[in-house]
Amino acid sequence: MIKNIILIICLFLSLSSNAQEGYKLKKVDFKGNSEIKSNELESVTSLRAKSLFNRLQFWKKAPPFQKELLIKDLGNLHKIYQSQGYIDVNVKDSLAIDEEKMHIRVYYLIEENTPTRVKSFAWEVAKSNQEVKETILEILPKQKLINTNDIFTDKAVYNLMERAQNSLMNQGYVYAKTSPSFHIDTVRKTVDITLKLKQGNKYTNGEIYFEGLKKVPEKLLLKRLNLNSGDVFSAKKLNEAQSRAFNMQLFKYITIKPEKDSIQNQLINYKVKLEELNQWDLNLGLGYGTEDRIRAQVLLTKRAFLGGIRQFDLGIKTSYFEPINIYLKFRQPNLFADKVDFIWNPYYSRERELSYNVERLGANFTIEKKLNSKASTFLAYNIENSDVTKKGESNDQNSEIVEGSKQKSGITWGYQYRSVDHYFNPTKGWYAQSLTSYNGLGIKTDYSYFKLLLDGRTYRPFWRQWVFAARLHMGYIRSTNSNHLTPIEDRFLLGGGNSIRAYQRNSISANDKGSEIIGGNSMLEMSMEARFPIYNALEGALLADAGNVWAKSGQYRLNDLKYGFGLGLRYNTPIGPIRIDASAPVWDSFKMQLYITFGHAF
Repeated sequence: MIKNIILIICLFLSLSSNAQEGYKLKKVDFKGNSEIKSNELESVTSLRAKSLFNRLQFWKKAPPFQKELLIKDLGNLHKIYQSQGYIDVNVKDSLAIDEEKMHIRVYYLIEENTPTRVKSFAWEVAKSNQEVKETILEILPKQKLINTNDIFTDKAVYNLMERAQNSLMNQGYVYAKTSPSFHIDTVRKTVDITLKLKQGNKYTNGEIYFEGLKKVPEKLLLKRLNLNSGDVFSAKKLNEAQSRAFNMQLFKYITIKPEKDSIQNQLINYKVKLEELNQWDLNLGLGYGTEDRIRAQVLLTKRAFLGGIRQFDLGIKTSYFEPINIYLKFRQPNLFADKVDFIWNPYYSRERELSYNVERLGANFTIEKKLNSKASTFLAYNIENSDVTKKGESNDQNSEIVEGSKQKSGITWGYQYRSVDHYFNPTKGWYAQSLTSYNGLGIKTDYSYFKLLLDGRTYRPFWRQWVFAARLHMGYIRSTNSNHLTPIEDRFLLGGGNSIRAYQRNSISANDKGSEIIGGNSMLEMSMEARFPIYNALEGALLADAGNVWAKSGQYRLNDLKYGFGLGLRYNTPIGPIRIDASAPVWDSFKMQLYITFGHAF
């Protein structure tokens, strides 16, 4: 009898599990979801129909329908809604079966219902003396991330617990622990939240031991770390110490870890493991791009120059448009205060443009300040001699190209903000930079002018691992001389692999004064890309660029923009993508431009 029952159950399970055997998954969709987007729901589901790109690959079969994955997905959808405050969510499936084509369309039907909201929030400190309890309560109110009537979400509670625990660790409470307690009213859809805190003992810094230190003076590194014996332990200060030490640019790697085995009498000792870089370093680079053609670089670096953490660089570059660029760079960190560097940068270069050549000899004197992990600013004084020569013989009576050597000097203030997730291949975040210059200060100068450059970029992920990237770039120059002239070599030109890609490099110019390519005093440039995955490290991109250059200062005519559209391929490497872009103008004469280079355009 029992054997028969087991046989019937096994037969039933076999029939139910194979009810849709051989069916292909045609579509997966969500219906009824308004508070959580479909792409976020897709991230927790396992059933996947063919993507748009895969549909073009007609030789590949559609994935099979699997009922066990459907059941798993229903559970995961329920969990994600509950984690975001929709405790009474109702999730069901609906199958549309095409018996003839053996296809199944899966629809997840979601009834979100009313979310649960926060009614009250409170801290509860573990048993301790009154003085310690008051100290803890002074720290915690700053961490209140949950407000009355907010939707009750796991993320908000976990973030609150993490920040409260980090704050306590930064005050010496190394083993602080937090645990939540909830009282949910299922009728009124409210919750009372209590966070219980157990702070433990308070710890201070002990001794510091080094492993791998050879040429760098121990005294210098200790001063940089600033982890003084007897100071209250702080996880934040420990991370800052490691960052300051690495930024000395004297080590391949450096780690600072508390020695847990040595924790006695509420003291924490540190062990610093490191490997020093060579004090002399030589780097050689060789590459090819359709614009620069063959390009090469030699960089000689001397670390610990004249002792300390000073650094000296000698660089030599060459390419088609810049036949020679030689520069020196001397950096003195922490000139007046922490994160304030002095940079001396003399240089010599020859540049080749379409209508003229320019030879530059000059130097920058810069004070640079790192404001935080995302922002920095600098103030620089520049002195330069520029020698401009025309290309070929020109009889243009309206030519603005003034040949000969000219002196320039002035100051530049710059600001940079970067919050992208990846330096070489960003997928989310912002980048902004501004450069404001006034030329005509200091030594004798032949030009006096004001120059402003603004550059803003954003990166936003969207549907199925696609990334939307956009850039806005603006420039403005105004002469403050009586002759109202600005130097040809400092005017704006557009076009090329990192600009408006439908046009040749630096070919977009204000041509109000004859046919020479002499740039302009106003510039506006906009670019957009939709970057999408193809296969492994290979990505594609849809390109759109627009912009122009105008002769007058402050002249921006939006009805006078040049447009370009195209396609691109990228192969991602650890230090940036190898890029191929093809783009053509929209209303001007059709001429496809092809660029092969390294790194994103923006």
